Amino acid sequence: MKTITAVVLAALALSACGQKPAADGDLKSAKARALVIPPGPTGPVLSMTGTVVAVDGRTVTLDHDGVEGLAAGRTSFRTWADVIAASPGEPGARVAFKVQKLGDGWALVEMTAR
Repeated sequence: MKTITAVVLAALALSACGQKPAADGDLKSAKARALVIPPGPTGPVLSMTGTVVAVDGRTVTLDHDGVEGLAAGRTSFRTWADVIAASPGEPGARVAFKVQKLGDGWALVEMTAR
């Protein structure tokens, strides 16, 4: 009987060893997500016009006019689903749009039909 009790106690002790509190797991996953998600756009908002070339997931490629701070040409902008959903995202569509600096690139923050 002592052997069975000792085995059961040892099994219970070992099963509790690897468990972490739920809050600690949530905190680590939140820190991991924070490393993947860049901070939001910063700086002045630049307004331009252009033509949609492609929409691929969270990236919109536009041929656009130039403004101070961003030369005319073809640029791929990171964006969010709600910006794409509220805009004419088909290739060839003429659009007015606004961008802001995001890390070393640019983020598309608004896009409307022109």
